[in-house]
Amino acid sequence: MLKKKSNLIPYRLHNDSLEFYLQLRSKDAKQYPDSWGFWGGGIEGDETPAQAMLREIQEELEFVPQDYKFFKKIEDPIGNEKHLYHARVYEDFEDKIVIHEGQGGKFFTRKDTEKEEKMKHKDKQALLELFDIINI
Repeated sequence: MLKKKSNLIPYRLHNDSLEFYLQLRSKDAKQYPDSWGFWGGGIEGDETPAQAMLREIQEELEFVPQDYKFFKKIEDPIGNEKHLYHARVYEDFEDKIVIHEGQGGKFFTRKDTEKEEKMKHKDKQALLELFDIINI
């Protein structure tokens, strides 16, 4: 196992379509450069996964998620253990955040997710599962 990580998947309902907000990782990122993935990062010291996710999201987006929920734990292809959380955000989400990591962010519909080639397979599987679980 390389690292324990904690991630947030923000989502919204836009034009009657469920969308997830993902990060385009930096071209020089140590892991998975220039690919779409989840916001968040490593669990430090004695942090719980939820504490790590809240700290990471504050650092990366200057955002404090409300009513977040644990979704699942997955292992990525290189052995990172990822604790995934999701939280509903609203139309003004992008106006409320300041992105400090990666090349930027974008909302993905199910169709966008299915056709995106710059997304890790396990992340894509998790998102497609989340599309089926969330009822808004």
